[in-house]
Amino acid sequence: MFQNIDRLPKAAQVTVYIDIYQLALSVPVLSVLGVALGAIVQHRQRRQLRRQGFLDEDIAQMLNPQDETPTPNWWILGGSQVFVAFTLFMGLSAVPYNQEIIFAGSWALSFF
Repeated sequence: MFQNIDRLPKAAQVTVYIDIYQLALSVPVLSVLGVALGAIVQHRQRRQLRRQGFLDEDIAQMLNPQDETPTPNWWILGGSQVFVAFTLFMGLSAVPYNQEIIFAGSWALSFF
């Protein structure tokens, strides 16, 4: 989508960027749809188990077998914050090849 974008008029460049941002917005939309679908599936399972005669306490145990609340992984959360700060710094600075550096950083993080 970025091929020869620098040769396009400003209005056409803006259109390309709008298309890219709209495409990027599909990621959170898909995430929300996944959560909604999961809730629908769980509701159907709960209803089916009730019809089979299970008590609500048993259904809750079957659908949520984890007793303890998971603790946050601070390494992942902290690393994500560092990456956001790094990306913002690189994206807003005039460092040569900043987009490539951000891409390389993203790629490197996927191996950890």
